[in-house]
Amino acid sequence: MALILPFTDESPHPGSPLEWWFVHGWYEGVASPRRYFMTTLFRHGVLTKGDVRREAFTFLQSDIDAGDRRPSVSSRFDRAYHEALSSRDPETLTYNIDPRIIRAFHDELRGGGWRSDSFEMTEEAAVLRSGPLSARWRDFLFSQSRAGFALHFREPGGGAACRFKLFPERPMIDVEAFRKTGDADRGMSYNVYSRLRLEGRRGRDTVRGLAWIDHQWGDPDRLMEEAGVKRVKAWDWLALNLEDGSDWLVYIIKDARSGDPLARMAVAVDARGRVRTTRNVSLEPTEFWESPRTYIRYPVGWRISVSDPAADLTFRPFVADQEIPVYGIHRAVSEGAGAISR
Repeated sequence: MALILPFTDESPHPGSPLEWWFVHGWYEGVASPRRYFMTTLFRHGVLTKGDVRREAFTFLQSDIDAGDRRPSVSSRFDRAYHEALSSRDPETLTYNIDPRIIRAFHDELRGGGWRSDSFEMTEEAAVLRSGPLSARWRDFLFSQSRAGFALHFREPGGGAACRFKLFPERPMIDVEAFRKTGDADRGMSYNVYSRLRLEGRRGRDTVRGLAWIDHQWGDPDRLMEEAGVKRVKAWDWLALNLEDGSDWLVYIIKDARSGDPLARMAVAVDARGRVRTTRNVSLEPTEFWESPRTYIRYPVGWRISVSDPAADLTFRPFVADQEIPVYGIHRAVSEGAGAISR
């Protein structure tokens, strides 16, 4: 029986230049050893050729078998997204990135795009509907009802078809810090469902599990320096479901070029569903991994220290290489699963 909680419509916000729906978790069944998954659909408000404003989409996915610890990933984008990237004049961009890198990237796009088997470009775009949310793109479906959410996808690399229902076990959390003026990450709305019961099928096998949902939207162009230079940011972010029934959201926003922290936050939800927020949090890398594909050096292991509520946690990835290629100047992200110890 589904737990009846206050309903928040997670429909798209067309007026926001950037929006995404992120789902991660795990599932297992009699014939399906435990697998950890992540899916993220991005909606981009972009300008294409002739300064035509339209929507474009990208989709990231990862999956890791708990037994062999070998991740599978996929990265998809539509033609509108490629056209938007290639039509921008690099001389008009004022990011805190070496301009030679920006020019080289745009020369590559205009020459036909970044050629890689890591990406799939589709002619069709995702189809989004509101009231309530429905997002569909090929074999991916994410939709909402009064009872919860539906999530359908095929595991990367032609794996099994998965059809899940996700039932929230706690009310949605509005992370208000993402909108407050003066924060480094202002301008982004952020809704979190930290614990959802997962039920459904993987192929013909009945599975169960646990999931987490993030929905964010806003205007990244509001992130301006006083001098009018856009500060490209990086972030270290962890979403934790502990065996004692508590959930943790921990993040640090930092300057992508210098690495200097700009904002930090921890949101703790105890086993009774009570929410506490604090900025007295530190994230200390304990392990690094350098990608042989992109040469990005990622922090992949972490020590998490929070003073109130008190917590000292250690995160270890199941496998260091959980890199997902991203079509754009950022090249890739590291999104993966791991274990927490106290």
